[in-house]
Amino acid sequence: MAGLLVLTHGLPGSGKSSFAAWLRELYPELVTVAERDELRAMLLPADYHDRGHDPQSEALVQSAQYDILREALALGRIGVVSDTNLAEIRIRPLVTLARSLGARVLHASMDVTVAESKLRNQLRADFGGRFVPGWVIDEMVGYGYAAGRLKSFSIQSTGPGTEDFAVLIEERSGSELTMAEERELIQSAVVELFEASIEIHSNS
Repeated sequence: MAGLLVLTHGLPGSGKSSFAAWLRELYPELVTVAERDELRAMLLPADYHDRGHDPQSEALVQSAQYDILREALALGRIGVVSDTNLAEIRIRPLVTLARSLGARVLHASMDVTVAESKLRNQLRADFGGRFVPGWVIDEMVGYGYAAGRLKSFSIQSTGPGTEDFAVLIEERSGSELTMAEERELIQSAVVELFEASIEIHSNS
């Protein structure tokens, strides 16, 4: 049975980790999440983000992520990469890995404005979560956004079984909602898509 790689795309605070955690809770025997921040927390010192990322540590994290995904997809599971995934240099190797194992690729884009991302980022920090500096978000916007909106990230190639599937989760007004209500809205927005991806996965 072919596996399925789900790639999220979005700025900090756009709902990527909540989306992945919900899928893992809903389908615990089917979903494997390989998120770089989770792996950094497991493999690197607690002050790693404060000290700044270094190439050797990032290579270690990437290797661990690819090993996890390779095993999951080879077993016909659904691998979820709930990172920002806004640069093609990060995205293309993941897609290549999936296709080398005969897995399909599903792109889940969380499209929020820069202002909304920064607001949610601050709310997350206020609740004890990680704070991403504003200049880092601005840098992500530079290569992941066009005309103020999220780019399309489907990686196209030729040959049978190489098509990408995509879903766009449009911006919701998080400033008017509690964080719990926002998660519920995101979950209900993706459930129809994910049920469809399960069907795609089961029929492969």
